[in-house]
Amino acid sequence: MVRMNLPRELENELALLAVLTGNSIQFHIRQAILEYLDDIEDRVATARWLDAAIAEESRENPPRQAGPSPDAGDDS
Repeated sequence: MVRMNLPRELENELALLAVLTGNSIQFHIRQAILEYLDDIEDRVATARWLDAAIAEESRENPPRQAGPSPDAGDDS
């Protein structure tokens, strides 16, 4: 079980939401947490996928080393 103190304004918003929907305050808090966790999981999965894609691209196409261009020194 988790207990927390919420700002009075947030408590009032949750109480109004509970009355309007017929669901409990706890229900809405639980739904918000579940949605938040799902969103975070999606963000983490996306970041891992992006990191893997960047690493694979780097392996397939390594950066070119800086050096003189093929035209360097050609005064014609």
